[in-house]
Amino acid sequence: MLIGLSICAPTAAIAHADGQTALVKLQPGADPASLGIEARPVVAPDVARRLHRDAGRMGRRSPDLGRWVVARVPPGGVAELRARPGVGAATVIQDTPPAPPQDICRTIPAGFGRPPVDIGSGLVPDLDQFDDVRRAFGMTSMPLGGQGAGIRVADIEYEWEPDHIELADRGLSKPRHDPQTPPQNVSHGTSALALIGGAADGEGITGLASAAELLPITPWSGSTYSPATAIASAADQLRPGDVMLIEQQSHQRGPADTGAYGEAVAAAIAAATAKGIVVVLPAGNGGGNIADYGVPATDTALVVGGGETNNGDGVLGRRSSLSNAGARIDVQGPAHAVVTGTSTPSYYGFLLVGGATPRRAYTHCFNGTSSASAAVAGAVAAIQGLALQRRGAPFTPAEIRQRLVLTGRPQPDPENGWVGPIPQVVAAADLDPPSAPAISAPLGGAVAAGRLQVRWTSGVDGPGGSGAGVDRVLLDGAVAAELPNGAGTIAVTIGAGPHTITVQSFDLAGNASERSVVVTGVAQKTSTPVPVSTTAPDPPSVRANQRPAGVLRRAAWNRSRGLLVLRVRAVRGATVRVAGRKRPLRRGLVLVRLRRPAARVVQVRAQGYAAVRYRVAVRRPGRAVVRLLSGGRRLQR
Repeated sequence: MLIGLSICAPTAAIAHADGQTALVKLQPGADPASLGIEARPVVAPDVARRLHRDAGRMGRRSPDLGRWVVARVPPGGVAELRARPGVGAATVIQDTPPAPPQDICRTIPAGFGRPPVDIGSGLVPDLDQFDDVRRAFGMTSMPLGGQGAGIRVADIEYEWEPDHIELADRGLSKPRHDPQTPPQNVSHGTSALALIGGAADGEGITGLASAAELLPITPWSGSTYSPATAIASAADQLRPGDVMLIEQQSHQRGPADTGAYGEAVAAAIAAATAKGIVVVLPAGNGGGNIADYGVPATDTALVVGGGETNNGDGVLGRRSSLSNAGARIDVQGPAHAVVTGTSTPSYYGFLLVGGATPRRAYTHCFNGTSSASAAVAGAVAAIQGLALQRRGAPFTPAEIRQRLVLTGRPQPDPENGWVGPIPQVVAAADLDPPSAPAISAPLGGAVAAGRLQVRWTSGVDGPGGSGAGVDRVLLDGAVAAELPNGAGTIAVTIGAGPHTITVQSFDLAGNASERSVVVTGVAQKTSTPVPVSTTAPDPPSVRANQRPAGVLRRAAWNRSRGLLVLRVRAVRGATVRVAGRKRPLRRGLVLVRLRRPAARVVQVRAQGYAAVRYRVAVRRPGRAVVRLLSGGRRLQR
């Protein structure tokens, strides 16, 4: 999972006989020269300054990457270094870290239906018939502009084959082969880059963003492995709206090398997203829970899990056994039987080979979160290309995440570990708003001050087809209620004078249309005017017997995964708390980390609805006893 070009940082390794290498985080304002040690910055000072400046121009805060240095100290000197003034943290790192583990795929996936073919020097056949990724992502009929034109994609990779026929016209640099890494790494980088940007020429495969500019970056700074340096260098060369793929994984089998480099990696990711770059981070191939590996302390990256495709014996969207799982994962990509270009020597079996040349090799088993994250990076580039063409500006990283998550196809087996929905690219790129809602409240009329019934019918989802979302009702600019799209009714309280009532209809992609009416409240002589309420009132049906905010439909405990899976049906805008902590509700599911039998209180709340409390007790795998405490209905089995 890496790319190549040059790293904009000092390349000379620090010399110190028989010592240790330490990653040091300085206190704000500290000067490494004052530490009395030989040190070099992790990120070149000019790069750190530019990233900080670029984030500021967009009104965002960026971490100070100049606080990170690599120092060479005597054996056992890291503990003494931590105690020095100006040092915030110091961690021993390996001079030659192990190469990321690879999941080897040598055999044809069962049911694939095509043996390897040696085409010699003949033409490469069109392999798009095997493109289950494009079908799974809803990209078979991409609008004009959906090929990633105008978008750069940086990929942090050890090696790649710049002369592969899918990449030969890109002018990619020749990567440096470090003798500490396996020669098969060339197949990994080639497969990822071809999947993203393979040439649209009718031969071989077509990349998901075939018109995007590819920018491979190496993680080696001279002879030193430094993923944070590579991330910062890539961010310095990208623009807001561009995409960065971090194809790195530590020996702990976690995401984006979270070993000794984790905190510096997290800071570099935060700086990149503060600039407006969409950072795509693989969940890793540990087969466990992502939380066990120490996810980089940033919530800005788009974290990608691995699912299966229909190729071979796969079931679309089911969690791949290779992939880590966990609530931090946003979306999934294909981690099973992906067809793309590759090179020799290879981690993967061949679908096509062209004699002895690595320029004409293709595989049918690029896999793991390597293929999953590369596919999502290509999909994001395609979405950004459409946004750039149709609205003149790409989406922000937060907008991309929201659109992919809300419009995605649900994972079919979340109980086996959450890897997220399958992106639906055309729906996520939808820019067409729904039709305007119709409001039946009096228009410009005089009404008695006090309670006023507002009725409306929301707009129909627009031509983009991303799906129905929510309706939001505002009274004088303050949100009064938020409900699923449809025909709605709420009561608001108005005082004397004019008031504006607005209904906004949102689709799943976040596009909105709205309509407003103005009503004038007239105070009655026998009553005191009631002040305007800025909080959501109770629905009209909520008086003697209030409607619950939600219902817990099912609970199951997967002991091997350490997860309690709750199926919750709730009104739009509801929040779920487990043991007092807010938990994300995604596609009706709440995932709670639980490694041993215990009991948890689950609460569902929503403004204008009755709060519901359940007690969920687990005693053995697959069994959860649920007891209603207050406010709702018993468990729906």
